[in-house]
Amino acid sequence: WEPKTEAQVRALRSTAPELCYSGRRFGGKSNILCLKGYLVASMYPGARVAICREERAAMEGTTLLTLRTEIVPRGVWASCWKEGKSALHLPNGSEVHVFGLDRPGRALGARYAFVGIDQAEQLSYEQFQIINSCAMQTGMPWHQVFCAFNPEGPDHWAYQRYSPDAGDGERVDQNGKHFAD
Repeated sequence: WEPKTEAQVRALRSTAPELCYSGRRFGGKSNILCLKGYLVASMYPGARVAICREERAAMEGTTLLTLRTEIVPRGVWASCWKEGKSALHLPNGSEVHVFGLDRPGRALGARYAFVGIDQAEQLSYEQFQIINSCAMQTGMPWHQVFCAFNPEGPDHWAYQRYSPDAGDGERVDQNGKHFAD
């Protein structure tokens, strides 16, 4: 899989603490999110990656299907996927956990190098805050929360936080200045 647009290339290269990738339906949001999560796990031994959505059940035919059939090589999936744990355990000690945030308290205390949230518009702000606080695995060169979403409009928390119509989706303040944290 290779990026098809400049926006996908920028998202793939970004090490910003928070990144928003928005766009039209079937615009490659899940692909780039899953690819980046898998690359982080592959490149950094011992990395813990979370691939999430509001409900785990909604991931079977969407996010998880993309990860399994378009991103992770078949042989790696066959030998490393642990269905009971809903996690991919790579030979380098990295783990890719796939779960829903419908009960966000389950994520409390977890630490990840990369958190990818598919369909982030489905999350409440509380759910987002909880999983965002988990992007802090020690020993990793950078941490990121990557939100892929279809904007629901200016009143939605994600739209207000990322201003997706105003650029590449990296978190900026009202003056266009990047957040330092």
